[in-house]
Amino acid sequence: MKTSFFILLFSITIFSQTDSYYDEGPTCLLPVYDVMPYPIGGIDSIQSRLVYPILAVKNNIRGKVLVQAKIDSLGNVIDVNVVKGIGFGCDEEAVRLISETKFTPAILFDKPAPCLMVIPVFFNQVY
Repeated sequence: MKTSFFILLFSITIFSQTDSYYDEGPTCLLPVYDVMPYPIGGIDSIQSRLVYPILAVKNNIRGKVLVQAKIDSLGNVIDVNVVKGIGFGCDEEAVRLISETKFTPAILFDKPAPCLMVIPVFFNQVY
């Protein structure tokens, strides 16, 4: 009985989180963590390293790229995929930024644990 309750609760939690990556900050896809990973230096440190792609500037492209990142128990990014892109070089730049970012590790049951997160990268400069 306890196992089926946990599986049901875990399933409901995961499916209820599928739209959570549209929030304005990083979202861990498995919300059972005691502490979620966080970029060292904060979200602003990611945005401050952004190099706006020339093709995006020429075409006046603005928007948000959602990047899914697998973060290991040491806070290193081990895999990055674009969940929702805007093209014109922005997707590649977002992947580069997140790949080079170091995170605090997720904590699960008082121990560092790997985590899967979706992180927004904003391209909104006006030229």
